Amino acid sequence: MIESDLDPLEFLPKTGRGVLELIHPVSLKTVDTFLLSQYEQIMSLKVVSLQISEETKRRRFFLAMGTATLRGEDAGVKGNLYVFDISQVVPQPGRPETNRKLRVAWQEEVRGAVTVINELKGYLLSSQGQKVMVRAYGEQDKEFLPIAFFDLSMVVTVASCIRDFVLFGDIMHSICFVGFQVMMTRQMMLIAGGTLSNDSFR
Repeated sequence: MIESDLDPLEFLPKTGRGVLELIHPVSLKTVDTFLLSQYEQIMSLKVVSLQISEETKRRRFFLAMGTATLRGEDAGVKGNLYVFDISQVVPQPGRPETNRKLRVAWQEEVRGAVTVINELKGYLLSSQGQKVMVRAYGEQDKEFLPIAFFDLSMVVTVASCIRDFVLFGDIMHSICFVGFQVMMTRQMMLIAGGTLSNDSFR
């Protein structure tokens, strides 16, 4: 047995950490940042208008972000779903552009990468692995709670919302058209599906 004085952690791979930056639209300077966890990568990012009151149907704009924590092929993929509120704050002295700040309004860790985020009738639509989830804001819990879900055969890469319908596309160039029912019981229903040729994506 050969003994060594070297630190066993010295030769482990080193990776950078991702960061979300809030950029001023005029000066293009960084106003605020949000540091991601180790091995966490941003997979989806979108400004969404979400309903925050079931009674008045009032909406607010949020910045929604989906991530994936990738730790190698022999470890399961986990994801995080973030909802940021870009709030107004007192700017730093001499820096009037720093009057905005990223505030985490809600966050949840899920199984699978969050590859798609969108808004559906004022609700938050997101994917986690092969499952698509619709969440509504709970005024009492101050959280986005699941109200409907739909299982797909592949990891979703795109979701386009048209009124009460969502067109999903996956990594195998398959598509499916899903309807979302709001009245009575909230649920998602498959309307149509199929496979596109590679020429359709060129």
